[in-house]
Amino acid sequence: MVKLAARPAGGPFRMTVAGKNKLEIKDILVGEVWICSGQSNMQWELWRLTRNDQGKKVAAQAKHPNIRLFTMPRRPALTPQEDFPVLKIKMQRDKEYDVVFGQWQECTPETAYEFSAVAYFFGRDLEKALNVPIGLIATNWGGTVCEAWTSLEALESVPDLKYLADRARQAQQSPPQKKGLNPNIPTVLFNGMIHPLLKFPIRGAIWYQGESNAPRAYEYRTLYPTMIQDWRKRWGHDFAFLGVQLAPYWDGNSEGVRYAELRDAQLHATRVLPKVGLAVITDVGEEKDIHPQQKEPVGARLALAARALAY
Repeated sequence: MVKLAARPAGGPFRMTVAGKNKLEIKDILVGEVWICSGQSNMQWELWRLTRNDQGKKVAAQAKHPNIRLFTMPRRPALTPQEDFPVLKIKMQRDKEYDVVFGQWQECTPETAYEFSAVAYFFGRDLEKALNVPIGLIATNWGGTVCEAWTSLEALESVPDLKYLADRARQAQQSPPQKKGLNPNIPTVLFNGMIHPLLKFPIRGAIWYQGESNAPRAYEYRTLYPTMIQDWRKRWGHDFAFLGVQLAPYWDGNSEGVRYAELRDAQLHATRVLPKVGLAVITDVGEEKDIHPQQKEPVGARLALAARALAY
């Protein structure tokens, strides 16, 4: 990996690398990079909006040359990974080539179609306000818990969370499973989907998660700040961390009470840590749908929080 000195925002640029061979890389942008993580409501793709005419119109307008999209391949891992997943392909004459999963793409209606809707709306509004290139890295997985996105060292450092670290160590010592790793094992998504990204300098992170931790909502008061501090330590600075407070949801049992307690735990993080924001979406939730359809206000409010805390 080549590290370059920081440059003013702008582009597109070209970079030429010359030695025995000459390599030219085109269409390079320099700007703000944001991590976009969480579970299904962050994963929720833009194409889901196209079920109505207004959504189709919004998706068709997703052409932004100054916004670049990167989707992290979903990969749980028992130990921290340094690189992205690689597929080895044999071609003619038995030559073997490595194909690396994941690449930066210009934001177009076609590329945004499969991208996180919340992340897209966040990036769209932020680019419009700042007038600089925006890079969005979507690293998310539906139905996952916060401890899966937290490192082993961080979980071990908190007495109340050490039992989660013990579960991670038990998984490391267990024989491999034919169906692959459960993405809800503590630490496995940090290892496979956050750790490889630590080489990217970032401006901040947006986070839409908590539904899967609702049964242990009070614990989230400790777990969520622990994860935030863990990520900041790994990236080496106290970047802005912007969460989405869960919308009201009621499935006829005690889930509504758990969600209320989880929302309080999310608010607690903004009180105990600096530069932690919270986008409140109580007014755009759906009582009977855990996945509210209105994602545009969510992205817009996260962008407002970013402008307040990161710029």
